[in-house]
Amino acid sequence: MGFSKFGKTPFEAVLYSLPKGYTNTFLSESLEVNQNIVLEVEVRNYKNLKVAHILCFAPKFECEIELLIFHPKPYHKSIFKPDSVLIVSGKLQKNAGFYTLLQPKVLKNTGEIVLNFGFKGMKEKSARDFANGITLGFLQEFYPKVPLWVLESLVKIYHPNEKFVQDFAKNHSFFGKFLKFTNICVFCAQKNVIF
Repeated sequence: MGFSKFGKTPFEAVLYSLPKGYTNTFLSESLEVNQNIVLEVEVRNYKNLKVAHILCFAPKFECEIELLIFHPKPYHKSIFKPDSVLIVSGKLQKNAGFYTLLQPKVLKNTGEIVLNFGFKGMKEKSARDFANGITLGFLQEFYPKVPLWVLESLVKIYHPNEKFVQDFAKNHSFFGKFLKFTNICVFCAQKNVIF
């Protein structure tokens, strides 16, 4: 596993390349207000004033939904063409019984949770490749004396499920035992403890 790009030891590499956030690309099962959701939509109409108003239909939920893009660019009109079918994600709101998706992003792939490290280009790809190689077996091999809950927490951070991502978004950061784990890591780094 190529941890040397990120640190001298696997633990140091993990510490310095924790995900900054996550993108859930699984299609949503319900329309939950004030949550980020992923929908398949059929574009019906595009109006560009100071804010782009894109009227869509969400066939899975059999309802209309308006996409709002603040400060739209000319390329948005070519992306959200009438009669096109797109997978979009964004924060859902409901006003006067009408659903609105704010600042939608068009997704190319669905059915996965993407880790976001805050890097650009190849460095982001390298960090994601590194994250894919983090397994409990690998960590136990390098760190047999580290408590199992710490190693399991670490693996969960790099291989999250949808519930983990929802809780991360709700807390705007790591939480519970994951927060405890990251605090331990920061403490160790400050004291120059080498694992």
